[in-house]
Parts: sequence; structure tokens; C-alpha cells
Amino acid sequence: YINCPLQYYFSHIIGLQDRGLDLVEKDHLMIGQIAHKITEVLLKRLGIYVEKNNFPISIIAEIFDSFLELINDKKLFLSDKKERWLESFKELNLIKGESHLESAILEVTDLIFEESFGSIKGVYQREVIKRIFLKFLQSESSYIRKISQQKGFHLAYLLEYPIEFSIEDIKISGRIDRVDIVDGSFKIIDYKSSKISKNKSEKIVLLPSQKKLKTSYLYNFSIQGAMYFYGLLESLLEKGSFEEFENIDVSEFSLYKLKGLVDDIEPIISYHFSDDQKSFYNAVQEEYKPYLKSLKKGIFTPKPLLGMQTCERCSFQSICPLFKG
Repeated sequence: YINCPLQYYFSHIIGLQDRGLDLVEKDHLMIGQIAHKITEVLLKRLGIYVEKNNFPISIIAEIFDSFLELINDKKLFLSDKKERWLESFKELNLIKGESHLESAILEVTDLIFEESFGSIKGVYQREVIKRIFLKFLQSESSYIRKISQQKGFHLAYLLEYPIEFSIEDIKISGRIDRVDIVDGSFKIIDYKSSKISKNKSEKIVLLPSQKKLKTSYLYNFSIQGAMYFYGLLESLLEKGSFEEFENIDVSEFSLYKLKGLVDDIEPIISYHFSDDQKSFYNAVQEEYKPYLKSLKKGIFTPKPLLGMQTCERCSFQSICPLFKG
């Protein structure tokens, strides 16, 4: 709706779709769901393993490195045999006899070799998920080594964390993929498994006003980032985790780009919140309220956020009065 009210009306209210685009989006959705589940399984299982044995968190980076060393064997990576993957992982010294690690590997291989991947299309989806798994291991190993020495580091403090709140009497709900604690502050993480930019200078903006100022394609407009920030603050206050707004420190929102194997592209891009988080919290309300008000009133006038730059990528140009002039 924020991108363009009429575009939203065509696609979500009356259900017009570019059929080819719709199929691609369904593929991305399924791949994204499996990729999210793989990351959740690994971090949960390894978190229990580390806590049970009182190991330093850096041991997870070592485990991921051992996985990477194994997967870098092209014959294994290209293999379509689930049993071969399982046997190879179970032979790793770190895995033998460790029930949590063995369970994690079993669940991950089940997800990668999903039974529905028997068709030609399914084979493609499986290969994409393999690459996402590889990218996750690479990114996470590097991230943990870099961050684990910082004070108060807690990996995956929250996973698939549900949020629900209202702005302008419209209920907004969702799940935050992951929240880490780094140097005593919360870091919101959102996994991105589709539409990956290959530009090395990509950045994030979270508010419509920021996107209008930063019209370049280098800036990734993430409404989710703003909603996750707002929802996390609301949830922590509501549950009594913190008594005062000022005591909550959310330092950044990060997108983890899991798709693609381009080594010189930074896999993690972040938006750093200012010290005055109350101001940003208020800005989220002030900037998104007008859109929610208009949506409630059923206003679907064509109003592209970035003018013709938005229109050029729209599938409904032939029936849009604005584009027709």
C-alpha cells in the first residue's frame, strides 16, 4: 500500500496478478520458509549444546567451519543423495556421540531433501536451498567470530519471536526471525532469501521519508525493519521485561542476505538506530499513521512512493490512469 495504493488494490483487493510473477513469488515463499526453518533448527540445537556443555559461543563458529569444509567437497555438495550427506556429517569428530548435533543435522538434511523436491522444479528448489545453507554457514561463522568477544553477547536470544500491536486501530502482527544481544543491546535480524542485490554499496532505510530522500536503488526500503523495531519495544514493555522505555536499547536492524554465492558482496547490511530511540519510535507512528488511515477509509488513489520510478516496475501499467497520463 505504501509503495502505491492503487497497485495494492489491484494485487491484494481484487486479486489481479501477473501469473508468472505470482508463481515466482510462491517459489520464493516456499524456499524462504524452508531456509528460515534451517536457521532456526541449527541455532536452537547448537544453543542447547553450548549451554549444556558450558562451551564458549565461539564453538558454534568452529562447528560451522567443519560443516563448510565438508560441503566444499563439490562431489558432496552436488550430490542428490540424502544418505550421503547424513553419513558424511555424522563422520565429523565434532558430531559423533552428540545427540543435539546429530538431531540438528538430521533435521537440516530432511529439510534440504524435502520429499516434494522430486520434480524438475523441486530439484531447482533443493539446489537453491543448498546454496542458502552454505551462505548461512559462511555468514554466521564470520559474524560469531567477530562478535563473540564483545561484552554481553547472546546469540539467538529470541527466535521466531511473535509481535502484535496496533497503530491507528489496525492490528499488525508478525514474527521476528531472530534477536541477538550484542554489548548489552538488542540486534534485530531478518533473513532475506530472495531478490538479492549484487550491489556492494546497498544500504537500508526504514521510513517512507528516508526512502523519498534516498531514491537510489542502492537503498533497500524495509517496512519490516520499522515494524519489528516498534513491535519489539511494545512487546518488551507489555511483558514487563522493562519498566521504562528509556531502559530498552535496540541498537540495529540487520538484513542477512542468504541467497547467492558472490564472495565480495557483504552478506549483512544494517540500519543503526540513533541514541534517541523514543524519537524513532514516534517517527514510526507519525509516518505510517497516514497510510493506515487511508487504508481504513478505502482510499486507493494512485500515489507511487517514488513517482515514475515506482511506475516503471509496476505490472499494472496498462490499466493505471496515472501511467497512461
